[in-house]
Amino acid sequence: MSTGGRPLRMSVTGPFGVVENMKNISGKGSVEWVGNDTFSAEVNSTNGTHGDVYGCMASNGVSNASHSFSLKVAGSPTLLLVVQTSATSVIVEWSQPSGGATVTGYVVHYSHGDSNTTKSNMTDSTASKSVPGSSTHALITNLTECYNYTFSVEATSEHLSRMSKIFIFKLGESDLSVNVTAEAVSSTVISVQWDHLRACGPVSHLSVKFSVKYTAVSVLL
Repeated sequence: MSTGGRPLRMSVTGPFGVVENMKNISGKGSVEWVGNDTFSAEVNSTNGTHGDVYGCMASNGVSNASHSFSLKVAGSPTLLLVVQTSATSVIVEWSQPSGGATVTGYVVHYSHGDSNTTKSNMTDSTASKSVPGSSTHALITNLTECYNYTFSVEATSEHLSRMSKIFIFKLGESDLSVNVTAEAVSSTVISVQWDHLRACGPVSHLSVKFSVKYTAVSVLL
């Protein structure tokens, strides 16, 4: 846009009147021309809803121009399930949002603490994995066994994204094999032995189960 050397003033309107919280914008949505025939404004609309209409008007005292656009916001996905697939990996599953803008992608956010961690004291150190908008699951690897993890799924769209609720999942030890062996001590006694049990917490008790298999024998008199 050419300004003819005159100062350019810009105003932006939104669902709640003039938008004030914008980068490089002062006062009530006004900015002086900074050159290069371009300007940028960052609208802080994290609470905006799908379909909100924003307008932009530029004026230099000689002429003016305006443009409006409709906010495109994805709905919130529903985190359905976290399934442990190994000692250090899980699959996170969710359902697609109902309503809202077309989802362009999903970002799975996850973080961990110790075995006593809850939602309120979870670490701020968060990792993430991105998947296409057509996906409804993601494989998360390189986790630490016996740790609590929080998972949340973010649906991204053209303008804004929306998060699912936080889900807390404790990663357990998936390989509980104890290498059980049995040895006959007498005709009525069997000795059962096993390796030390690996577990994510104290083992309160063990249950030893067995079955008896009978073989029918025919005796001819």
